[in-house]
Amino acid sequence: MTKQQIKDIKRLVRKAVKRDYPSFNRLKKKEKKHILLQILQHIVEQYDQSAAVAATNYELCGIDEIPPNIYRLDQMEELIAAHYTGVLGLKLKNRTRAIKDPELQFINELCDWSFVNSLIAPQSYSPAHRDHHF
Repeated sequence: MTKQQIKDIKRLVRKAVKRDYPSFNRLKKKEKKHILLQILQHIVEQYDQSAAVAATNYELCGIDEIPPNIYRLDQMEELIAAHYTGVLGLKLKNRTRAIKDPELQFINELCDWSFVNSLIAPQSYSPAHRDHHF
């Protein structure tokens, strides 16, 4: 069996558990184990290993597809590269003096506020002219 077929079997087991046992989370551990073994045996018996896996990669991994209004990692990488073209990466210390908590200071050092501001600024304002930078 290939990894994709194993993932497909796991997907089918998850789907069967959700469909047939809506209160699965409330069951005891031994009951869950018994139910899962029954479902797994039933699915493996009926599974056709010669057929190609029809499920998408998102379904095989058990995650939902990325909504269209969320940037994918490759799109985010392009945005960051476009933002830093011709920009000097200078951090202004006077805006962060008020932060006294060491954890918040660490988080503040990790964040690139100029890039965050460019993402959240409305179309009518440039990020430099916004009042709040945090």
